Amino acid sequence: MEGYNTNLLGSSAILTIVGIAAFSAYVSGPLIIDRMSQKMNWITDCIQKVEREVRITTPQAPAIPNISCNGVMRMAGSDLAGLAKAFGIDQACKSVEYQMELKKFNAQERLDTKLGSAPSRCECAVSHTIAEQRGSVALHAASVRLITPLPIQNLKSEFTASLNSPSCASIAKIGG
Repeated sequence: MEGYNTNLLGSSAILTIVGIAAFSAYVSGPLIIDRMSQKMNWITDCIQKVEREVRITTPQAPAIPNISCNGVMRMAGSDLAGLAKAFGIDQACKSVEYQMELKKFNAQERLDTKLGSAPSRCECAVSHTIAEQRGSVALHAASVRLITPLPIQNLKSEFTASLNSPSCASIAKIGG
């Protein structure tokens, strides 16, 4: 009978350890890392950094004087304006003007979309770090924060590495 009780006690201990490890890896560990990211203000700083990066890397449109077709026709005088209308040059000018406005609008839309993706990209970095460092996160949580593995000590570096990982960086690759 004693052998049976010893085996049962050993099984209970193993199940308890496995339960604590699973709880630490999938519940308390991610919660601790998420709170640590909030405490160090990671998301807000990251969003500002990503937005700054997007603004710097987005090519600026060349400064072109804003002259409308109607303005050019008025400057040309009524005789030349009449001649331009007769040959359809005014319509071609308006078509070019429309294309320029459309290009400017599309560039602004792409910029706005990339800027709007910054919060998602930064949240991705936190989630990606938790997934990639699941063992370290679990060890940190299971030890009641007494053991702090290197990835947890360098959490900002881990977040930055995750931010630049292909899975999180691809969030910003919208529309070129």
